[in-house]
Amino acid sequence: MWIALVSTTAIGAAILSQMWVHQDIGLLRGWDGIWPQLLCLEGHIKTINIAMITVAIETPKQPEIIHLLEKSVEYIRSLYPEEHAHTFKIGELTRKRSKFFVIRHQSGKAIGIGAYVGKGRKTVELKHMFVDAAARGMGAGRALLAYIEQIAIEDGVKKIILETSQKQVDAIGLYQSFGYTVCDPYTEHHSEDVFMEKML
Repeated sequence: MWIALVSTTAIGAAILSQMWVHQDIGLLRGWDGIWPQLLCLEGHIKTINIAMITVAIETPKQPEIIHLLEKSVEYIRSLYPEEHAHTFKIGELTRKRSKFFVIRHQSGKAIGIGAYVGKGRKTVELKHMFVDAAARGMGAGRALLAYIEQIAIEDGVKKIILETSQKQVDAIGLYQSFGYTVCDPYTEHHSEDVFMEKML
């Protein structure tokens, strides 16, 4: 059984976005000393609720999600030369071994997205990790990545790989804080690309 952590305070949200608990081994990863309200959910967690943020699996085939995907592509294109521009493919994000994740504010507005796609029997690639600029600083990115990893483990995934850029310093810091390490390139790449991986 997994334990989802729910906080009604901003401080609790910041802490909870960096921790998880697994009942079987009694492991707590994150900060100690402050214990916010706990909510136990038996079986698979469908949604993680951290203060004013929820993270859940959804379809990308929604107008507001397409808009966020387009914004994420605009951001990536601002970092690279035009010939190395990235885009998204709805078909890739909705195929059998793919999962798409949405972060929503308590108002219901989508404020962030992420996905993984199958790259082998036990490997997935993390893609389209993006939080709207107006919603950054709320711990949304950490909540999203923690939930993605949890779902990947439940899916039997053993390794997550990703591609980012040297210019995305905050993103690299986030991945490193979760235990991702630099690895060899696994696709055609630009000189500023950074490839990372994590064994689950």
